Amino acid sequence: MYNFISEAERHEELYSSYNTHHQEVLTIFNKIKSSARTNIDILLRLKEKGISDSDIEWLKRTDHFLPTHSYNQ
Repeated sequence: MYNFISEAERHEELYSSYNTHHQEVLTIFNKIKSSARTNIDILLRLKEKGISDSDIEWLKRTDHFLPTHSYNQ
């Protein structure tokens, strides 16, 4: 994983002006995050909802989804 975000992603984060797709991903993620107990639960539920690997990487890259150490998983 890398921490580089594109200029478009930086603009989205800076101004909270997410495109429609990212708004949908964030809505799903926030609902899951509030009810899931572990990172594994979050990942499994994201996959069940059809969130792609690239969207999961976007969540990580933009610090929305911050995986914790293995003892919490």
